[in-house]
Amino acid sequence: GKTYHMGQHGFARDAQFTVEEQDDKHIVFLLTSNEDTKKMYPFDFELRVTYTLINNLLSEHFTVTNTDTKEMIFGIGGHPGFNLPTDNGLTKNDYYFKFDPSMDHVKIPLKAPYLDWDNRSLLATDSMFEISDELFKDDAWVFELKQPNKISIRTDKSDYHINVKMENAPFVGLWSQYPKSGNYICVEPWWGIADTLDSDGQLEHKRGMNHIAPKEVWENGFTIAFHDKAK
Repeated sequence: GKTYHMGQHGFARDAQFTVEEQDDKHIVFLLTSNEDTKKMYPFDFELRVTYTLINNLLSEHFTVTNTDTKEMIFGIGGHPGFNLPTDNGLTKNDYYFKFDPSMDHVKIPLKAPYLDWDNRSLLATDSMFEISDELFKDDAWVFELKQPNKISIRTDKSDYHINVKMENAPFVGLWSQYPKSGNYICVEPWWGIADTLDSDGQLEHKRGMNHIAPKEVWENGFTIAFHDKAK
């Protein structure tokens, strides 16, 4: 019965987290509901984001605790971006995405800032497809995932590659800026998505959301493997 407003990608991205734990290999950031979050989001919660680094493997883990007395509805996701080395004559177009498992995936068209859910389609992602600025002229590529997935950023001109592994993320976004150009690419695991074109603005009706009972804890995350050995 009340309207709340927040910016693109939600409020946590702009919030001040505290460091709850830290050592040489991991760090835990904590965000707790407060007067500022309550202006945008009507639930009491604790959000922990844990980064763990083991050799060339980085894990990002989300822990959401419902500290409210009512069911909590939320979406969360990552927005990692990766530099594409362009030395030794390489360009952005020399890189490509590779999906594992090698199979077709459901693509959800984006009519920014909304998703066109009714026109989602099966897209061939069983082979590599080239990264370019023009690939993102209609904004992000959004896929619905049905099983564990690994998305790699690769080039045939060096051993440089990055693997983003998602065990159970229901969605992933691939993005780079357009029309401005930058030598980076984003692979974004999501447990929640933007509003669809037919959205009625009611949070309990929003697609892709997570629902947890009072005192319940929800956990998920993804890993990133870096390989940077030149040929």
